[in-house]
Amino acid sequence: MHQLALGATFLALQSIQQHPTRGLVTVALGAPMTMRTEVGTEDMLGMFLDRLVVPLTWEFGQHSSAGGDSTPGGSGSLGEFFEMVGDRSRAALSHFVPHRVLRSILRESPQDLAADRAEPSLAWPLFQVMVSFHTAVETAGGRLRLDGVETVEREDARPQCAKFPVMVEFTDKGDQGLKVELECADELLDEGRADRLENALALVLELLGGGASIEGIMRVITGTTVNQGDRLPTPQSERDSLDYKQETKGSAGCMSHDCRSLVIKEAVAECLDRPMESSNGAETFWELGANSMDALVLQKLCEKKGVDLDLRAIFETPDMTEW
Repeated sequence: MHQLALGATFLALQSIQQHPTRGLVTVALGAPMTMRTEVGTEDMLGMFLDRLVVPLTWEFGQHSSAGGDSTPGGSGSLGEFFEMVGDRSRAALSHFVPHRVLRSILRESPQDLAADRAEPSLAWPLFQVMVSFHTAVETAGGRLRLDGVETVEREDARPQCAKFPVMVEFTDKGDQGLKVELECADELLDEGRADRLENALALVLELLGGGASIEGIMRVITGTTVNQGDRLPTPQSERDSLDYKQETKGSAGCMSHDCRSLVIKEAVAECLDRPMESSNGAETFWELGANSMDALVLQKLCEKKGVDLDLRAIFETPDMTEW
């Protein structure tokens, strides 16, 4: 599942690029790994983490060459994309070098000395984005029990500052779904770009779950405007939405086609802040002025009204009456 977190973050990061993503793109992501690499920690109690650098490479907007070019990308499927993510993460793990040793090696490089980059900083990190994934088994909890040591209930103490330039933390909550938290340093990512990345992560996960192509995902998350109210759902809002859907499931199941179409038109009018009459013509959702992020907003509005709307249908079926 950590490969899903790495892949989704890699794709979502393309949404905050200044120019549309084309051609070969490499992004170095960080991943935590359990490892004691500091001298003197051998007999210390606790869990020690080091940073694994995982470079991911994909070629956007290009067709795979007939000559058997080994560069991943182009018209490749989701399977090929995640195969690349798995291969790169396993290769990084098998060739692991402690982060402090890697920095020391790079500091001795003539190019780095010339650029005066001897000290680690936000301006020149080995990676800018840390991606972590906690499985359901890990998050199920449990108290640490040691003979002769009194243990207390776990306290969730969140740090008040960013531990990395950007950190995306995925937590599998079991039946409660997947929780995604974004933490970033203000010096690196302003509020607007952070909002855009947050919304892109939500869309990427939704589209990956629907089996969308890489090119389709890129078309959705790039070149669009972020709505301030469209953010990742909180655990409480997820629970509220689930409770509401369970209450309305019976009425939604027997809803006629005409009633369903009417509810969708009402949601479209609310989403785009337009009179409902403007949604009765032959225009498509996009011709009415919608952008890609509006699709996620529309889906949430329909859910609140008791209608399950497939995100893929919004993008692939022009006629709103066929949704």
